[in-house]
Amino acid sequence: MSHDVKETISLYTRLFSLPRPRTMLAVIVLSSFLVGVITQYLRIPGDIAAAGVGGVRGLFLILPAAGLAATLLWLGTRKRGILRSHRLVGIITVTSILLLALWLTSTLVGWIIDVVYSFLGIYATGIASLFFLRGFILGAAFALSITYLVVLITTTVGNIKGAFLSIAFPATSVTFFLLTEPTLLAIPTLYLIVGVYLILSVVYLICVQVLLFTVGRKFKSALNVDGIKLFRGFLMTWMEGQADQIEECFKQIGKRMELPLSVLRFTNEKRKPQLVFVIPGVHPGPFRNTGSSALPSAIARWGREKVGALACAPHGTATHALNLVSQDEVDLFLTDVQEAYTKTKEVDAVSQFTRATSGSIQAGCQLFGDTALIVISRSPQEMDDISLSVGRKIKAAVEKLVKHAIIVDTHNCIGELRESIFEDSELVQEMIDAAVKATKKALKLKKGPVGLGVATKHIPEYGPAVGMGPEGITASVIKVGDQRMAYVIIDGNNMAVGLREKLMKTLVPDIVDAAEILTTDTHQVAAISTRGEGYSPIGLDIPQKDIIKAVKAVVKEAASKIEPTHVAVSTGKTQPLQIMGEGTVEAMTGLIPVSARTAKRVGIAAFGSALLFSLLLLILV
Repeated sequence: MSHDVKETISLYTRLFSLPRPRTMLAVIVLSSFLVGVITQYLRIPGDIAAAGVGGVRGLFLILPAAGLAATLLWLGTRKRGILRSHRLVGIITVTSILLLALWLTSTLVGWIIDVVYSFLGIYATGIASLFFLRGFILGAAFALSITYLVVLITTTVGNIKGAFLSIAFPATSVTFFLLTEPTLLAIPTLYLIVGVYLILSVVYLICVQVLLFTVGRKFKSALNVDGIKLFRGFLMTWMEGQADQIEECFKQIGKRMELPLSVLRFTNEKRKPQLVFVIPGVHPGPFRNTGSSALPSAIARWGREKVGALACAPHGTATHALNLVSQDEVDLFLTDVQEAYTKTKEVDAVSQFTRATSGSIQAGCQLFGDTALIVISRSPQEMDDISLSVGRKIKAAVEKLVKHAIIVDTHNCIGELRESIFEDSELVQEMIDAAVKATKKALKLKKGPVGLGVATKHIPEYGPAVGMGPEGITASVIKVGDQRMAYVIIDGNNMAVGLREKLMKTLVPDIVDAAEILTTDTHQVAAISTRGEGYSPIGLDIPQKDIIKAVKAVVKEAASKIEPTHVAVSTGKTQPLQIMGEGTVEAMTGLIPVSARTAKRVGIAAFGSALLFSLLLLILV
């Protein structure tokens, strides 16, 4: 995995980690009381009773204002989807802690000055009380800016409404503060205090706008998309499962392209559909329910609803550049699948499965008429996606021997390395050599009639959070002559290193004569797992013994159901579909940590300047 991806995942993991609501509420209550006690004691040292009253005052300044702010924020943003009760409590907790921290710090500074002056014999009491007020005003203004920042990046309420909603907490706290300081209610003093607070509020609101503009501009210049809108769309998808906003951003970035599409149709003697292999040139991604992330499930659903058969989606040669930008594009792709299905042509005979190696690459080949189905694996060494351009090179080499070739990336071994295979990789020639060798071996084998047994199994206790997609495990056992070949397809995003070999050892030769283990590379499991990678390859979080047991059972069941079958094949292209394009995902992933670092620098500069201005203004006042 690249450093940018790791940093991005780390940022988002921290961003969405919130304690339980009752924990945050306890923090607000305890910190309000304690800061009230300490600040009052610093103002009037030695007066324990006054300190107790100060604690009650702290609660009075924070709790009603927090409740009002949470209510107004909920009412003002409830139709926008993100600021649910848990997150609202999180916002209020952060802003409360900031306000209290600045209030306490300022009062403590005043107390230290009092102590120093006293030690020097200088008569200047009450300085802590002066800082007491200034610290609260400063804290309120800063709390406003944080709330405003969160509201703007998580909702679409706009600047004006966002400012009014954000001001509820600090403005109410300041009002209560003034009401508990009767000496401040003289009209000239009151106007002065309110005026200072309003000036500081405007200053900090401007800081937020500067920060958002600077961060958003990086995305605008690199991808011609609003960075804040893209971030908001990501939040909507991650937190609420609503992909509309982020897909609108993807549409601005994407480009149209025709992509490879191959279909193998299996029907029984009565011509009833049994199984459909759909090998797409589309990549399932980028994550969760956005774009084509759920492509394997969409293909499976198409099979159930449109043709009444089990439909599987082995992973084609495609990287994240070939993610579809929206669900609308997935629907268009499924119309292409339907058309390709109707255009399949029956083959007269099928060869047995054979395998060849070159370097670290293994290529399996099975001939369906004049079409070679090539499955490529590097297991037990790691490998991620094979790019379309590499797939085309392999296909071109194989098609010097047969009329058509379908290239499948088994996608079955991943560890720390998560780099896709492009034309400049030293593995490309090994892939070509292995595929050509396997095809030559298959051409020497006798072809014959074919039988098929199919079974599928779900493991209910394991879901997307541990890497298992909704389609579970499917086994297709193809019998040609005396050979039974099992294609096991697991709905997941790659597999843990070494699991393929364990599964193969379990299946061959006890249950079948040959086998290959594949994953769909579904990205429905991405951005869900709590582990650092953002997703869990099959066998990493699910006990491998459970996977082995399930695979063994489903292959046994499929082998017991073998019956004569007819095979039909179609190879071609889709209509032009809008994809994310080469380098887009990498650019976005790279921009996120860069923008985070930019936000840190700009935030420190902007808010540091605002803090300096605030201190000068408060000192002058």
